[in-house]
Amino acid sequence: IVYQGAAYEGLTCDFLEITASIGKAPAIDPALKHIEKNLKRTPWKYNQFKLLWQAQKPLEKGKAEAIKLKQGSATATLVETVDKSKIRLSLSENHGPKRVLNTTTTIAAADWFITGHPVKDDGHLLAVSCK
Repeated sequence: IVYQGAAYEGLTCDFLEITASIGKAPAIDPALKHIEKNLKRTPWKYNQFKLLWQAQKPLEKGKAEAIKLKQGSATATLVETVDKSKIRLSLSENHGPKRVLNTTTTIAAADWFITGHPVKDDGHLLAVSCK
């Protein structure tokens, strides 16, 4: 996958909203098996993951895309192409009036970026992959 020129026009990102918790035995929702290795590498202590919501959204350079989540809302903006196989993406997430995430990251083509925050004893994760 190469991001260049007109690729901005057809860039689509997958968004996964995930709940995370701690349980006696590790458990990953079958719908998340394709990102299992990414979930195991996260810095959190959680060992159980369940998919809440998923969607594909097209992104255009410099245009903020609003994303309605099951728990809150998010905004994604394609900032730029870093090289022919990476993009820079800006993400923010709100839960009610509170902003819980505001970050810019570089994602390799078809790789997953996973971020999250605690919600009481559990976690709320947002995973993004673009192609």
